[in-house]
Amino acid sequence: MRRRAGRRILAPISPGATDVPHSRGRAPVGEPPTTERLRAVPTQEIANGIALVYKDVYGRGPTKIVAMILPDAVFVVLEEVNTPGQDHLVRIGELEMLTAVHDRMQRSIETELCAVVERVTGREVRSYVPGFNGRDGTAIDGFLLEPESRT
Repeated sequence: MRRRAGRRILAPISPGATDVPHSRGRAPVGEPPTTERLRAVPTQEIANGIALVYKDVYGRGPTKIVAMILPDAVFVVLEEVNTPGQDHLVRIGELEMLTAVHDRMQRSIETELCAVVERVTGREVRSYVPGFNGRDGTAIDGFLLEPESRT
């Protein structure tokens, strides 16, 4: 993973891309990644699933996405999420309208987004927290998970 000024550069979504640093989930040097190997990386599976939901609703997915799994939360950082129409609203000064419409759209796909996280983590999402910056075309989707059962 390339770094610039101590920050992680997010990689574009592609069949062989992974957001996991170092070698976890990657094919050994010289071997292409397999679908099975990519499925074994939960963060990549979440990122790909969320990107597909965005693509179904907005007509295109984000060009950069990374998922992070914490003990009781999942965060998905998305960049370049704006459609050409959304970028036009930014240019004409309708950021408030863009934000309101985006928020409504996100709430309309909450069930699908949570289903991706629940399927991959095996845990129920107790709260979905969307964040959006239309001016920059960035978003963060936060998913707070129910505590793990101790059986």
